[in-house]
Amino acid sequence: MKLIVKNYGAIKEASIDLSKKLYLFVGYNNTGKTYLTKLIYEIFNPDTLNDFSSSKFNTFESEDKFELILTGELIDNILKDFSNYLREEVVIKKLLKLGTSTLELEKLHIEFEYDIETVKNSELKSNSGIEIKQETNIEIHNLIKGQKSLSVKIEQLTIDEIFAKLPDDFFDFVPKKRFEKQINSLKNDLPKKMLIGSLLSLLLQTKAKPFFLPSNRDFILENAAELKRQDNKREKELSELLLDLMEDGNTNKEQISNLLTKKLENQQPSYIQELRDEILKLRSNKDEDFIIKGTGFYNELLEKLTKILGGEIIYEKASSISDSYEKFKLHHGTEKVIKMDLASSSVNQLSPLFLFFKYLAKAKRNFLMIDEPEENLHPQNQILLMNTSCNRHCVSFFFQASPNLQTHDIYAADTTYFLFHLKHGLSTNSSTTFIQEALQTSLQPPIILNSVL
Repeated sequence: MKLIVKNYGAIKEASIDLSKKLYLFVGYNNTGKTYLTKLIYEIFNPDTLNDFSSSKFNTFESEDKFELILTGELIDNILKDFSNYLREEVVIKKLLKLGTSTLELEKLHIEFEYDIETVKNSELKSNSGIEIKQETNIEIHNLIKGQKSLSVKIEQLTIDEIFAKLPDDFFDFVPKKRFEKQINSLKNDLPKKMLIGSLLSLLLQTKAKPFFLPSNRDFILENAAELKRQDNKREKELSELLLDLMEDGNTNKEQISNLLTKKLENQQPSYIQELRDEILKLRSNKDEDFIIKGTGFYNELLEKLTKILGGEIIYEKASSISDSYEKFKLHHGTEKVIKMDLASSSVNQLSPLFLFFKYLAKAKRNFLMIDEPEENLHPQNQILLMNTSCNRHCVSFFFQASPNLQTHDIYAADTTYFLFHLKHGLSTNSSTTFIQEALQTSLQPPIILNSVL
């Protein structure tokens, strides 16, 4: 499926094939590369799909509770609704933080193009249910679509079938009538949300939840605790304002809407929240073996990064009862440990990438997005970083993932493009010319966008 964007910031028009394994954006400063990267992040973010499914923009209705036929008209309507949601709620309010549409944004346009045969040949298996207790779930709904078919079968358990799956003592702790009422509400409401979320994932060929490392990633690492504190403070203040309105009997929808809009405007972007929260989780993690060894999935790549950094990121506690904090352990025979604020800017800039590969990346199905990987790096280290990305182990990682690279660096662009040609056994003779032409023409239009392979 293709994403088409018009009049989005500096981007006059862009078309991106979302089915590709690599997204490579090359251009000068202020040409919209980061804007576009953030939009793609939001499109593939499960939270965006869930929010859209529950929003007023989702106009989907289905009379048949057991089967859905994916006609062109149905898909067109779903994608039109999703495009409107992205335009109004994601781009205007969340990314541009304008609150409402302005005169300059009247021409902003987002749409999707799809191939019905690709949809027909794609499989879909999805389920939803309820969590009874930790690690115990009961599936209520199942969606099944086979290859070479446009029919989606919808299966759901009856109340009696759900009761039969409950623990014997379940109703000793939960009132039966209240539980039955909640289940009936869930059975009536969930299919619409579940269907739309699952169908959009099918159309987008969703690979994995994206993990975005922005260009200011060193700032997030340094200020993770303060960013969390600010978020909590804003949440508390908003809750108190809403509570005051309710206690005063004020049900003015416009006033409440303005408060919620203000919350959205002041909220940190979801990719910053995710990186911040992952950092705080690592600091409070009590599993010392995991903190020392990590997942072990990408040790070879971490060795390469360690050589670029001149050391490695470790966690140390100030006391036995405190959280751990990032420290930099220098190599080259010194083994000295220093605080992160004493480490170089390049170390701080690459630290989140190091932590991602050591602790956060899965063995398969990762979607890593990096904004300006060359930031704060000496040209020689830029070369080393891209060579690291080209080593055998990282090729394996990228092949199991969908990386997004947004860069000003001709070497980064050329090397990454060359890497993927090699991986897929394609001709590489034209890669340098391709990237150079991209840079030469990046002012007309203002940005050159390449979704390749």
